[in-house]
Amino acid sequence: MLKHVAFFDSSQWTAHQPEMWIFRGVTLEMPHDATVALGVPSAEGPDEVCPGPGRGWRLEAECGLQVLVFQELFGATEAVTHLVTPFRSEVDHALRHLPFEATVRSTRSSLELHTGWELSRHDDNGHRFVVGCYPRRASADCMAALLGSGGHKQTYSVRLVEPLPLMVSDVGEWELWRRDEAGNAFLVTRHATRGHAQMQLEALETEPRHKQTYWLSRRATSSPLAGATPG
Repeated sequence: MLKHVAFFDSSQWTAHQPEMWIFRGVTLEMPHDATVALGVPSAEGPDEVCPGPGRGWRLEAECGLQVLVFQELFGATEAVTHLVTPFRSEVDHALRHLPFEATVRSTRSSLELHTGWELSRHDDNGHRFVVGCYPRRASADCMAALLGSGGHKQTYSVRLVEPLPLMVSDVGEWELWRRDEAGNAFLVTRHATRGHAQMQLEALETEPRHKQTYWLSRRATSSPLAGATPG
């Protein structure tokens, strides 16, 4: 089940450069009227979501996956539909959540992720096959459930792949914070996108040696220590 969301910032692109992130998606092959199932568009371009004439649907699945379906319009009848996610593995995941049948017609520059949460399939002979790596544990778990609901008896497992995500920066909008056992808060790092920050947060939370609390906040003009709370 997909719901419309009024924001769109959990992935690896920035809202003020739609012409950049739109080319990270894939072009879909699907029935002509399939987007009718998505309901009223979230935005109609050109605007901060749609880089040109068209309409976009900002959607979120129950597992927390956020995607953009963008339909470019060429004249009155011709349209090309794109599915935009930051990573190639999330494209396959998103296709299973869409309320219509669609296949990938062409792929541009969706990133192949080789660290994060790795989903593997195990056959009856004990062989392990990597399905893909995901930026969030919830995505890997959801994909495992979706694949496991099929007719074939397969076993799936999820594990964190080292090294920890390396998308670390001293500049960026999203801040990753840590609170120790004494209640002291420390800024760990800043990331340009929420998706990268969330990936590192989940990786750090799997570390069992120290009892720490981590949370994300948007960078503000004043210090987040004044009003930030774990979330």
